[in-house]
Amino acid sequence: MNQNNTELRVVKKATFYITIVFIVFTILMLLFAGYFAYKKMTLSYDYCQSFGEIDSEIGWTLKKNISSCLTLKNRIRGEVYFDTKIYTDNNGLRVGSEGIETPLNPILAIGDSWTFGYGVNHNQTYPYFLSRLLKYPVANAGIPAYGSASTYLYSIPLIENLKPKIVVYFSQ
Repeated sequence: MNQNNTELRVVKKATFYITIVFIVFTILMLLFAGYFAYKKMTLSYDYCQSFGEIDSEIGWTLKKNISSCLTLKNRIRGEVYFDTKIYTDNNGLRVGSEGIETPLNPILAIGDSWTFGYGVNHNQTYPYFLSRLLKYPVANAGIPAYGSASTYLYSIPLIENLKPKIVVYFSQ
């Protein structure tokens, strides 16, 4: 009888510790998941349709002749941080509206999301303002999340096709 009591105590103790570990683990997982759920609710991106496509060499590029949008908003407060329209031409370069094509011999602006104008409309990008300042066409070849190597690989065929007067590289 004494041995049965000892065995029962060991089983109860093991069950208690397993239950405590399970409860702590569950609480930690809920806190972890809750954090990401909260982030998703407060900083939520919405796309009208994907404006990127997979490229086997570089990773991804902008789709050609696309009309899309990108919105960042707080779903809890209903606050919209930005709501932008995105259009590309037959070269996959960002342009101001549908049907616009990039001319030959432009100034070619290459780079990352700063050049692309992530979160702003085309007429708020630095290539747009550079074009207005110089009174000369500036092609916006910025791609969000690009680094210097991917920008270089992406720009080689653009330079061959568009034959730009100047290439301007800007990246963070």
